[in-house]
Amino acid sequence: MEAHGQHGAPESSGTMERSTEEMHEHREMSMYHETADQVLPNPMDAIYEPYALRSIKAGPFGMLLFDQLEYRAQAGEDLFRWDADGWYGGDYNRFWFRSEGEQFLDGADSGEAEIHGYYSRLIAPFWDAQVGIRYDQEWERGDRSNRSFAAVGLEGFAPYRYEVVPTMFVSEQGDVSARITATKDYRITQRLVAQPRFETEVAAQSAPKFGVGSGFNYVELGFRLRYEIRREIAPYVGVNWERSLGKTGKLVKAGGGDPEVLSAVVGIRVWF
Repeated sequence: MEAHGQHGAPESSGTMERSTEEMHEHREMSMYHETADQVLPNPMDAIYEPYALRSIKAGPFGMLLFDQLEYRAQAGEDLFRWDADGWYGGDYNRFWFRSEGEQFLDGADSGEAEIHGYYSRLIAPFWDAQVGIRYDQEWERGDRSNRSFAAVGLEGFAPYRYEVVPTMFVSEQGDVSARITATKDYRITQRLVAQPRFETEVAAQSAPKFGVGSGFNYVELGFRLRYEIRREIAPYVGVNWERSLGKTGKLVKAGGGDPEVLSAVVGIRVWF
């Protein structure tokens, strides 16, 4: 009897283990068949609807920046200088306005001004293509002269976040010229910003009436250090150097001017 009881217990335990395994297998098979019976979507039938910025009805927006409103102290005649631009529109299409010029403060009442107007189109991230017109006017006491240009160019950020503006101009007389301006902001602190600036211009034909010779006309280098009281308001100090080149330099000398001018500048930068 004892022998029979000892052999019977393991046999009952083995039967229970096999029954438990069979239950698990049966449950897994049932779950597999249920999953297999489900109809899964075909990825090839999915409809792709990309996110389009153009569909967002935000804007239009606008901005006006006076990058330079400054007094320049230099040998000879001191002057007041301005450089402003602004835009109005959306992310892809904008109207750009730009104006720059200078008014001499000593001696004869003389100066010059440029006014630009462009249609601008976003063609790549951070790059706009621009086409429009430019109007120039120069004045001295009792004498004014002006001319107009068709203009085409680009505006955007080059590598290392240099803001560059290359533009080509064709005057109403057919004179062809090109200009490139480059600036970069170096943020020293949260409020203190250093900005170097470079500009040069080249002309295919001479226009002596406007003091322009063929070839490279000038090179201009500037450095300004501004303190942002607010992001929108920043007084600054700096230095600016300009050198007239080639035939343009000769025209400047012939008119009694200095082809090389070094200026100390003080001004304010504001935007709205």
